[in-house]
Amino acid sequence: MMLRHAEFILFGTRPHAFSLKGIYLLVGYFFGALLVAAILSPLCYWGIIFWGEVYPNGLNSYLAEKEFGRYFDRLRWLVVILFLPWFVRRSGIKSWSKLGLNFEIASGKVVLAWLCLGVGLLAMIALVQALVYHTEYQSFDNILGILGKGLCAGFVVALVEEAVFRGIVLRIFYTALSPFIAVFLSSLFFAFVHFKQLPQEIASPEGTVTVLSGFLAAFWTVFSIIHTFDAIPFLNLTLVGMVLGLLFLRSRSLWPCVGLHAGWVSFISVYDDLVVSQGGVIQFFLGSSRMLDGLSSAILLGFISFLFLRLPIKKFDY
Repeated sequence: MMLRHAEFILFGTRPHAFSLKGIYLLVGYFFGALLVAAILSPLCYWGIIFWGEVYPNGLNSYLAEKEFGRYFDRLRWLVVILFLPWFVRRSGIKSWSKLGLNFEIASGKVVLAWLCLGVGLLAMIALVQALVYHTEYQSFDNILGILGKGLCAGFVVALVEEAVFRGIVLRIFYTALSPFIAVFLSSLFFAFVHFKQLPQEIASPEGTVTVLSGFLAAFWTVFSIIHTFDAIPFLNLTLVGMVLGLLFLRSRSLWPCVGLHAGWVSFISVYDDLVVSQGGVIQFFLGSSRMLDGLSSAILLGFISFLFLRLPIKKFDY
């Protein structure tokens, strides 16, 4: 049984009390960003088209080629980022240390150690794939560039997603529910948002973009999982959320989560760039170069989740 700890509870709620305030705030924040993007995205799209017709140049020509779904998604994220400081303050998180991030030299060692662990875990699956599959790799001439891009992408994605999903979203559920249920529901939410993909006719409409186009994009942002749902990737993403959530609660720091997450994202980014094609009879089990589409990843993540539930993890003060 997981006990509740006061340091993870938000909104000044007492350790033995529960509050749904954060869930209401999260729902309002999520749908508010969708509403603003739904209203503004057609206006921005029309503005770019008009600008290109009146004063054509390289920039507006480049922007005009982007599908409407890009405008909607970028505006939605802009709203999320602009209002994030307000959201964090309302949650009662008033410092980096309260969020779970203490910027000290020792923090870098923790991140590096967990990053290496994350890379090592996926490297084991990749090694088995190399032994079983017929795999074609691209030239390794630009390997340093691929590694650099993968590491940068991994760290940025991990830092942002851990701050949001574990530092805030998990703790919102933690404040409202028991610890294990909070980890599970926040992991489902983590998997859900990674399945967002607009239907092609909405993202890149053949006809004219109208006032309703933004609202259709908002609708399919929420319900696109109907079209994009795939059981094994969804299970793996949920288990990724479980592993990272349990690691955060056990270590009481986001840095191990950032390191492990960065290791996974970096490895997949580099490996997927290097692999040109794969073929094998048990691909449903080992998955592809994306890793998330194989049952072996689910077994590994499930085992790690079990370990994090049963075994104590060192508490980090940095």
